[in-house]
Amino acid sequence: MKTVYLFRHAHAEHPGPAMDDHDRPLSARGEAEAENAGAFFKEQGIAPDLVLCSSSLRTVQTLKLALAALDAQSEVQSRFERKFYLAARETLLDEIQEADDAFSRLMIVGHNPGMGELAEKLCAATGEEIMGFPPAAFAAFTCDVESWEDFKPKHAKLALVYMP
Repeated sequence: MKTVYLFRHAHAEHPGPAMDDHDRPLSARGEAEAENAGAFFKEQGIAPDLVLCSSSLRTVQTLKLALAALDAQSEVQSRFERKFYLAARETLLDEIQEADDAFSRLMIVGHNPGMGELAEKLCAATGEEIMGFPPAAFAAFTCDVESWEDFKPKHAKLALVYMP
């Protein structure tokens, strides 16, 4: 059994005229959203063993605040890469299917529209529906496969949704 967690970054500060979008930090609201998501993760027993995270400041901050609630930051293997910044749905799905099979619970922390589109695609196969994917939204999908290579949208099942 493989599980994919999709976690969109929390609310960020509005960009200033000289600020690069990639460098936008979380707003105070976003910090609270990330901490609340972490509390939800702890309550639900959500524990990724691999995290693929956009290298943007707001996604890194969202992840760190959420994992702090789990007391698990040092135990989770994480990859922070620019290629996850504003990644398209297809790119994210490719990364899932290329993941190391030693991991069974994969979390992606990223941005819309790719994150929301991937959530919708994974839901569509089973007739489930997610109405939007706002900042700090989270969705868990399970797939009864042994290898990530076999993780296909048509076999994914929506297991849990969190909307802040």
